[in-house]
Amino acid sequence: MVVGTALFVVLAVLSNPAPALGKLFYRRTLLCYEYEKRRNRARRFPHSKKLWPQVMKMLAFKKVNMWFLPLILIGMLTGPVRAERPVHIVVETVLASQGSPYLDPRLSNLIGELQSVFRYSSYRLLSQTPMDIRMGETDMVSLPGNRVLKITPTKVTGNRVELQLVISRNKNQIFQTMIQLLNHGSIIVGGPKYKDGYLLFNISTSF
Repeated sequence: MVVGTALFVVLAVLSNPAPALGKLFYRRTLLCYEYEKRRNRARRFPHSKKLWPQVMKMLAFKKVNMWFLPLILIGMLTGPVRAERPVHIVVETVLASQGSPYLDPRLSNLIGELQSVFRYSSYRLLSQTPMDIRMGETDMVSLPGNRVLKITPTKVTGNRVELQLVISRNKNQIFQTMIQLLNHGSIIVGGPKYKDGYLLFNISTSF
């Protein structure tokens, strides 16, 4: 077969040397180019033939599951939002004492609850402090007597939020407790002594 190919080349060259050689080298160049291109591709992707059916199966699987993708995205977007949303907290600092009867009119919606729990004759609102605190972060409320109330939301479980309360004076901790509050709920916490009475904190939350 080699002899026949050589004879064909010699005859073609003898009959019309320039065009025959040009066509022959052109075909040889194309064949070499195609061979090198396929060999380089095989080197770069040695497992392409084996991987292609697997890729097609994966694409078919993803195509079927595209129907569930919106539901997954909604769950991912709405799930963490609640955890990232800050907790709105309002702290009302009340001075409760024995002495001349006095009911602060600013505590009109709270007097009934205060009198049912405590036995003081005077209730005076000292401050009302709203704040928005993200989970794990801490905010502070200035209190009389060089005291500071630190509030830290620690976790939300269902419809309840857990708060850590710490009262310090001159950087020394004098009081600490954990409370749980329902969403849009409130609680009254007894605090330290101040002047002729005690500090009370009405803490309400919404989240």
